[in-house]
Amino acid sequence: MFRLVYQVLSSMHLTVILISFSILLVFLGTLDQVHIGIHEAQKKYFESFFVIWKYPTTWPASVILFWLSIPLPGGFALGGALVLNLTISHFRYFKSSWKNFGISVTHFGVLLLLISGFAVSFYQRESIMSIEKGKAKNYSESFYNHEIVLIDKSDQETDRVYSVASDSLKTGNLIKDPSLPLWIEIKEYYSHAVFGSREKNPQARIVQANKGLGAQGKLVFFPKAPSYSEDHINWPTAIVTLWDNERNLGTWLISSFLDQGFPPQKFTHLDKTYEITLRSQRFYESYSIYLDEVAHDKYPGTEIAKNFSSNIRIENNDFGTDRNALVYMNHPLRYQGLTYYQYQMIAEQGITRFQVVKNPSWLLPYVSVALVGIGLVVQFSSHLFRFGRRQKVS
Repeated sequence: MFRLVYQVLSSMHLTVILISFSILLVFLGTLDQVHIGIHEAQKKYFESFFVIWKYPTTWPASVILFWLSIPLPGGFALGGALVLNLTISHFRYFKSSWKNFGISVTHFGVLLLLISGFAVSFYQRESIMSIEKGKAKNYSESFYNHEIVLIDKSDQETDRVYSVASDSLKTGNLIKDPSLPLWIEIKEYYSHAVFGSREKNPQARIVQANKGLGAQGKLVFFPKAPSYSEDHINWPTAIVTLWDNERNLGTWLISSFLDQGFPPQKFTHLDKTYEITLRSQRFYESYSIYLDEVAHDKYPGTEIAKNFSSNIRIENNDFGTDRNALVYMNHPLRYQGLTYYQYQMIAEQGITRFQVVKNPSWLLPYVSVALVGIGLVVQFSSHLFRFGRRQKVS
């Protein structure tokens, strides 16, 4: 049995099958990306072990082929199988000699490239930092993840923030984290909801909240299916009850939509003033970025953007240093393990937006590609050299 498993896992036939499935997965994932967006397609097809592709309802003959579904191994399953297949087949077929040195380097480069793909999936983090001219910011916000936060505002100089990460935001969850000052019961949670007024929507469901904005009876919301389009904003919404052990402190309606222009929802407990909200997950840094100037260059006589640039200053109190930098298109800033790309700009309002990427394994793909190139050059050069010697002898 061991020998049979060894032969199957090291088989070149298995390599061809895995590569064929990979090509099909990329093709179907690219087709589905049009409907669900890049981020969701990446999670569904390439950061999973199993996926089912369904015939899109917007395609021709969908009335007839609506039942068509194709089960496929996901990117994690295919990647893991390829790593295993490449490693075992290398030891099975490889013969140690200087003639095969290039093959060894090439195989190691391909293996490292596959491993780097796993590392990127697990460790890469993308967020956005929006800064107004003349102001500074020391945090970025997640594109897709949200958090419930309790902010202790008792100290006039410093806010103490308690957060509940997006993984715990599910209907029915009771969060009793010892690091939180209160228990949080998530009675209802929706990935997206739209809001309106009670007067214009008399048939809408009454929000079961007795504290904050939801208790006023003027707002109503309608849960909707989330959209993964790149130009669409989802508004996560929740109804939560706060508990001090067994004592009910009231129920709030919170939403990332209510964080835009509505007054903060505050309450007092044990002589401390708290604020509760649902917002995009924040990633704080030990330094601040101050925006000095923004520039939006256009091609003469057109409205076509030629260049975006932001003149910034990094204020790091830990080291007592300031650093000036110019960030513009295709010229990011790298600082303390983060990369700041010029993402968007509203020059009229003096607002710039950076895409902030944390990727500890960013160097692995470059190293792996270099190793593959070196291995191929060495291998083909050795064959060419031996061929040239035979020609001289003959």
